[in-house]
Amino acid sequence: MIENTTLNSSQEQALIDSAIKELYIKKNKSAVLSNLKREFSKLAMQQKLSAEGVQFLSKINRPDFNIDMAKSSTTWF
Repeated sequence: MIENTTLNSSQEQALIDSAIKELYIKKNKSAVLSNLKREFSKLAMQQKLSAEGVQFLSKINRPDFNIDMAKSSTTWF
């Protein structure tokens, strides 16, 4: 999903490019995503996040019910 994302803000795009590079060197996907969320949230708190960045942050913060249900079902059995 993030490979197809292009943002106008150079700072925001640099964060995305860094995350993509980390994924190419086989870093843990959830750790990369967590770091990306944290960095975008920092920009949002400083009110330096563009409108596109806000949309991207809300997209990556949305829960993925398929993954969440799979994780929760393993704790029940």
